[in-house]
Amino acid sequence: MKMTTRLFSCLMAGAMIVSATAFAADIEQESKSVLALGNKEASVAYSTVDEEGTPKGLEDYAVDGKNISILNTAINSIYIYDNGKIDSNIQLDRFDIVGIKVATDNGQTYVLGNDFSVSKVTNDGKLNVMYNIADVLATEAIFNFKVIDNDIYVSVSETDGSKTYRFSTDNSAGSVDAIEVINGNIVDEETYYQSTLIPEGDYNCGHTCIVTVLNKDGSERDSITLHSDNFIVGAQYLGTNTDGNYIIKQYDMDLTDKVEETIRTIDSNHNVVGCMKASEQIMNSLNQVKVIDGNVYQLTAANTGVSVDKIMTENLPEEASFETELDKDAVAERQTTSTDTTAMTSTDWNCQEKCSLKTHKF
Repeated sequence: MKMTTRLFSCLMAGAMIVSATAFAADIEQESKSVLALGNKEASVAYSTVDEEGTPKGLEDYAVDGKNISILNTAINSIYIYDNGKIDSNIQLDRFDIVGIKVATDNGQTYVLGNDFSVSKVTNDGKLNVMYNIADVLATEAIFNFKVIDNDIYVSVSETDGSKTYRFSTDNSAGSVDAIEVINGNIVDEETYYQSTLIPEGDYNCGHTCIVTVLNKDGSERDSITLHSDNFIVGAQYLGTNTDGNYIIKQYDMDLTDKVEETIRTIDSNHNVVGCMKASEQIMNSLNQVKVIDGNVYQLTAANTGVSVDKIMTENLPEEASFETELDKDAVAERQTTSTDTTAMTSTDWNCQEKCSLKTHKF
């Protein structure tokens, strides 16, 4: 079974080696660094794309207290850091596993392979293949992998929206059946969401996106409507902060196909309160920003260094002070004359490929 091509093409040309150097967050009150890698501590390899067009590099990470695991698909290895110091390097090639996702839970590190095998890293640095979930899932499009309290959650993109499959880490019975299938993409055990793009005119996206927050039983908790002067091509729901505001990562795109990723806080009246631009990346990863144990983290892999930062969403700059870098001369006009406003479910966080601009009309 082959993995589907990632939604973003690689932004790099040629192979390169980037040494990770310690660096501070752009704005201290907005984020707190939990891991900054220096030259003596790590060298991070990047390549271009594989034969299927999939970019390689820092693909995924997981945070478990002071332990941080980083999956580097360029060299097919997992680096595990303990309190900022490298603890182990798991070379997946030794176990005939090609890693695509990593997760941690209660001190254990888990790996999802491109063959849809689920493995656990043992105390002696080896891999124990637990089972394979390929025949259980209805699709290959996996975009979220979590382990919470000894249960494995895998969110996938299906034709009628995202679904989350829950498996047990206890495979003593030898069965691989999902314990349950939950509607939506997982945020935590009790919270899930769907993102729906609202198309306009000849485009299959528009200036509006609806994020529906769901309870575990599928009932609707809230519905948040996002707006933009540009095309909204995706949205990732990240939960709520201590101020009670929603946290959302929004993907906007102008007609030059430039994408801008922002982290936003939205109040109970659905007004945008704070807004900051997500950090620039050498390789665009769907796993750059994620929520772990109620906290929002951001992986930054840039020429200046590599870090994992905790985003202090309560301290984001006011939305009014945010200035977009998208081309203001290429802002899409609203297609008010069209009657085609059929909603399209955005089942992955970044929907640039699904929301390709079919025609440009001015």
